[in-house]
Amino acid sequence: LTYTGSSQTLMLHGVGVTYSNNSRTAAGSQTVTVNADSNHAFVGGSTSTTVSCSIGKKAATITAPSCTIEYDGASHTCGGASSCTVTGLVGSDSPSLSCGTTTKTAMGSYTVTAGGSISDNYSITYSNGTMTIRDTTSPLCSIVAASGTSSSSLTVAINCSDNSNNYTCGFDSYTGPTTKTLTDTKTVTGYIKDSSGNTNSCSKKFTRTNRRGRKESCRR
Repeated sequence: LTYTGSSQTLMLHGVGVTYSNNSRTAAGSQTVTVNADSNHAFVGGSTSTTVSCSIGKKAATITAPSCTIEYDGASHTCGGASSCTVTGLVGSDSPSLSCGTTTKTAMGSYTVTAGGSISDNYSITYSNGTMTIRDTTSPLCSIVAASGTSSSSLTVAINCSDNSNNYTCGFDSYTGPTTKTLTDTKTVTGYIKDSSGNTNSCSKKFTRTNRRGRKESCRR
């Protein structure tokens, strides 16, 4: 038997016997007395015996909330004492909730702790929630000439930025070099990826000129 919030009969269907102390509501153990009628007896000739019966605890779950928040540089809160939800209650039983409060500013994932109690008639499972602060804004990149001249070798650099200040960027890949030396006309491409998985790219063409400042071209 499992706790239902109502009185339950512990023993049934005996032939030639009656029971006393044979009902219980709360989870736990109880001794039932079994009495034989005038036409019956137990082994050994006894007309009475006892049996230990029990009602098991009802399973219940207290769950803390989960929150997903867009990063804006401000402090945010998830959770709170009464923010938890409960499943598995029966009858008019009610819980005492005490879920934790998580307050954070930086991007990341944080635990929201589930807490609280019900009566001893329940076996409680606690399910924590997650507070996620994420950035959905695309990171930015640009490519600029860093040193040299367009008539000789030219070093170009990729400039990257993101709200989180947590990113990887480079030429040709997210983890490539952040500078590149060019000796000929070329279009270069840079890539950036932030800690939330947002990506972006940037491209720029650099044209080599001759010493007189004219663009290079093939002879006709």
